[in-house]
Amino acid sequence: MPFLERPDGARIHWQERGEGPLVVFAVQFFGYPEVFTDLIEDVAADHRVVLYDPRGMGESSAEGPYDAETDADDLGAVIEAAGGPALVIGMGDGVNRAVNLSAKRPELVSAILTPGGNPVGRTAAAGSDALVDSPAVLKALLGMIETDYRAALRTIVSSANPGMSEEDARERVDRIVAYCPAPAGVARLNAWIEKEPIDEAKALGDRLWMLVLVEADNPWFPNEGYRKTRELLPEVRLEEVANGPLSRPDLTAAVIRKITGSTREAGSRAASSSQTVPRRLPPADGPGRPPSSRRRPRRGSTASPETPAPRRPAPPASARPRPPPPCPRRRAVATTRAS
Repeated sequence: MPFLERPDGARIHWQERGEGPLVVFAVQFFGYPEVFTDLIEDVAADHRVVLYDPRGMGESSAEGPYDAETDADDLGAVIEAAGGPALVIGMGDGVNRAVNLSAKRPELVSAILTPGGNPVGRTAAAGSDALVDSPAVLKALLGMIETDYRAALRTIVSSANPGMSEEDARERVDRIVAYCPAPAGVARLNAWIEKEPIDEAKALGDRLWMLVLVEADNPWFPNEGYRKTRELLPEVRLEEVANGPLSRPDLTAAVIRKITGSTREAGSRAASSSQTVPRRLPPADGPGRPPSSRRRPRRGSTASPETPAPRRPAPPASARPRPPPPCPRRRAVATTRAS
């Protein structure tokens, strides 16, 4: 297992697999790489995939600091060691690391895709019912994570995954605590709340991609926030997919291939399905949907929802019944009137 030596003595663990365009995963502090195994294996079929542990997490050494600038520098060092530039897949606060790195060293980041996260999410959620827009909720979360780290993680995991069973949530929290101990997690949550990289994200232009999950809505960052995101980041690329990287890793992998230009057949099939929005969803001007949400025709249909179904072709003239001859009396009446 390779380690990257940093100038301050910290050792950053990283690993790679596969061949092809370079893709680096930057997972969130309240996660761990193995949770994205299905997505990683799919992408590694035709990409060179790099995973790394931020300092204080996983196999990396525990030396701090765990601030935004240091995390961005460590990510840049990993990409440089791997022979960047790279497409960075940023999850949660991992997308902020990638955005901050791109602002400092744009030559290392070809593009950023966030399947779950938004570098301007709190600003975009202002004035909404999003949990992240509630000062009371954030204050309570900060107080809880500093006094009961496990309970705070349980709150984050359960609220963001309402359909998760108690057993699965407990196992997920156990894995997170083992991967990211409290000192590293608490510091990174504070760093994430302290500052959003709005200007840095705007400077990315169309190199920043975000997935909009049309069949899921995160109470921390509801989908309606993507309307405001489009205003804050006019060039951001919003890609609609049915669901996220855990339940539908093939859809996220298809978008990755769209960005890198890979032409794997399975990825191409998934890409076409990822653009299909279920017909039961509200139209673009419905509540909670980004501007680009539009109903699409069912798979196999050639007509759009706005286009009426074509009429049956008329039968040939020879097959049409001939009208009866005109009544003589009516002809007489017509002649009389004409005279």
